[in-house]
Amino acid sequence: MKEYDLIDYEEVLIAGERAIDSLNEALECMDSAANWGLFDMIGGGFLATMVKRSKMKDGQRYLEQAKYDLEQFRDELQDVDLDFSVNIGSFLGIADYLFDNLFVDFMVQSNINETRNKIKKAIDEIETICYDIQKMFGIEDDE
Repeated sequence: MKEYDLIDYEEVLIAGERAIDSLNEALECMDSAANWGLFDMIGGGFLATMVKRSKMKDGQRYLEQAKYDLEQFRDELQDVDLDFSVNIGSFLGIADYLFDNLFVDFMVQSNINETRNKIKKAIDEIETICYDIQKMFGIEDDE
């Protein structure tokens, strides 16, 4: 088994922190979208739908950045012979605009919540890996 030095693991930690930051930004947007989604379901109307979709779109942008950051994290882990994979998920399309009713709102809300759960799981997995690496090398967490 090949030995790796602290610099190799520090690169993993840096990539992990970037991925966590992107995922946290996406989660914040999805939390907001979920709140607007609940309001939409109880009769918030077109404005609530528009704000919810805007928050979802913002979340999608952060998820795209997170996808890139997760790929970098995975690559850094592979450099030290560790493995990691995660699937964030996707959103429903334009149906929420076209068929603004409780059934579609419920489907969208369900998708938002599923995405939020996947983001939280990915953050937990990355934090666990980074914590284990920090513990292995006695690295202090900056936070």
